[in-house]
This record gives sequence, structure tokens and C-alpha cells, in this order.
Amino acid sequence: MNNPYTAQLKYYHLAAVFFYSSLIVLFTAHQWFRAEGISMVQWCVQCIPLLIFWFGLRKRHQRSYQYLCFVVLMYFINGVVGVMRPTPDYFDWILLMASVGLFIACMMAARAQYKQYVFNTDAVKVEVLNTETI
Repeated sequence: MNNPYTAQLKYYHLAAVFFYSSLIVLFTAHQWFRAEGISMVQWCVQCIPLLIFWFGLRKRHQRSYQYLCFVVLMYFINGVVGVMRPTPDYFDWILLMASVGLFIACMMAARAQYKQYVFNTDAVKVEVLNTETI
């Protein structure tokens, strides 16, 4: 049987990797071009929570998608606070959009992965039931 969730999972994974990479590039560019100069400590504080999930995201672990959703909420809160200031920067708007995109992509990838698992286990159960009745 053809699994309809495989294509969805592929697109959501690609979206998650795109937004994940865009957040890391955003933090790097922000450190590179800020007026105070480069602060490696601030860059590490911004990027290490994301870099923890790199291997799980590459291997498409469902648990990594789920936990990354929780970590992205910190960036979302930071983006909302920055956008609501009297003088928001482009950095704040991009941070907000990238964190929302990453959250949605990770949430939908975890959901598609779960549905793919359920579809495959139901297919196996149907095959087992069909062979037992013969």
C-alpha cells in the first residue's frame, strides 16, 4: 500500500530544516552586523538550544520535532516582545516569522510522522489478519 503521509513528511521536514537554518543564519548575521561588535557568548546563548536538535532533526526523529517545538517558544516570546517595542527592528520581525514557521513545520512533521507510523502498523495488522484467515 502507498503511504500518503510520506510526501507530507518530506515537505514538512524540508520546511523545518529551512526555518531552522534561517534562525541560525539570522542569529549569526545579527551578531556580525550589530553596532556593539560580535559577542560569541550571546551567539552561543542564542544558538546552542537550537544546535542540540541538529542530529535528531537530520535523522527525522519524532521526539526531536516535539522538543524543538518547546524550545522554539522561547524564540517566539523574544520575537513578540521585540515586535511590540516602540521601535521594532527587522531582526525582531524575521525572528517572529521564522520561529512561527519552525514551530508549525516541526509540529506538522511530528504529526505526519505519527500518522505514517499508524498507517504502517494498521497495514501490517491487515496483512496479518488476511494471512490468518487463509
